[in-house]
Amino acid sequence: MQIQTSSIHSLPLWAQILSLSVALFLALLRAIEFFRFPKLDVRLTRDMFFRLIDDGEALFCHAVLLARNGPVLIQDINLTLKRKGNRARAEKVFPIQILKFGEKVKGPALTAEHHFFSSSPLLYLPENQPLRAVYLGVQREYHPRQRRSIENFAARIINFKSDYSQTSSNAIDPETAEQVLHQLDNIINESFLEMVGLIQLEAGEYETAIEVVYENPGFRLWKRQGRSSSTISFSVEEQPLSTWKAQLNGVLRASAKSTLTDSRGLIVYPEFQPLEFKESEG
Repeated sequence: MQIQTSSIHSLPLWAQILSLSVALFLALLRAIEFFRFPKLDVRLTRDMFFRLIDDGEALFCHAVLLARNGPVLIQDINLTLKRKGNRARAEKVFPIQILKFGEKVKGPALTAEHHFFSSSPLLYLPENQPLRAVYLGVQREYHPRQRRSIENFAARIINFKSDYSQTSSNAIDPETAEQVLHQLDNIINESFLEMVGLIQLEAGEYETAIEVVYENPGFRLWKRQGRSSSTISFSVEEQPLSTWKAQLNGVLRASAKSTLTDSRGLIVYPEFQPLEFKESEG
């Protein structure tokens, strides 16, 4: 021990200062590494689209998430759709309720498929492993009415089937058959007009914003939270929007046929892809 101590003291003063500085620098790096908080980058992409499904007017929102400086635990995700104002109408914000959380996955088709694995936003995201996330959301304010309208249509078709089955047990003349078809056509048209009237998407300029709340899952001294956000702007034109809404009539007719014939025919839900996207980081 004496030899080692004497050897240290025998070092020049500049060498002792350099050794101490290096030791302090390494200790500082370890302290910075210990207290460094992970960062989550999120970016909305132009793969977003709207679809009319059994839950009503749905928004399929796509985003890329990447955790830096360590893993993160995603706790909550907030999604909003804003229709920008102009001289003719005021700005309006639509809170989006996310029903399903998922990701893009490879499949046999040319484009990626959607795999929805949870109805909860809670997700552990490892460091430097990008996630191509997909969120299925509905209009929080208008979804109950849209859903109720769809359920009422299904109930009317079932009641019609019950009445028709009793009528069809006996031979019916052509006039009665025409009346039955006319009744079915009225049910479909009335439900179609009601559902189209509840769709909130209109022609104009829109902006979608996402905010992701997360924390460091491995830091136990305190639960520090972080927030990351992103926005994307797009345009909705009148003509393709009208075509999209009109396709709902065919969906109702296919659904009614499936119920009346006890078959499982393929139903293609109308899909609307906005144009002129402009991605931006929050």
